[in-house]
Amino acid sequence: MARKTKEGAEETRTAILEAALALFSTRGVARTSLSDVAQQAGVTRGAIYWHFANKDEVAKNIVNEIKTLFMEHFALRFTVPTAEFGYLIRPVFWQNREL
Repeated sequence: MARKTKEGAEETRTAILEAALALFSTRGVARTSLSDVAQQAGVTRGAIYWHFANKDEVAKNIVNEIKTLFMEHFALRFTVPTAEFGYLIRPVFWQNREL
């Protein structure tokens, strides 16, 4: 799945993250290899390494995407300014600070 455009590269990155999320959710991170992720996403391991340094970086990006979605989803439902809202929910993600 060679991608030569910025859009194509983003599609590949998204496919990798979606495949990794599905596999990490069912098998766990430790029991999922990047080869598994590549096969699930329909890409090569080289494509994964183009976007991410290693499996930990893939997992960190998934956590960051979830944090962003969480912030966007719940910030719209509160009248608290976004910066304050982030401060209020930071403890929710504190346990994942290493990710």
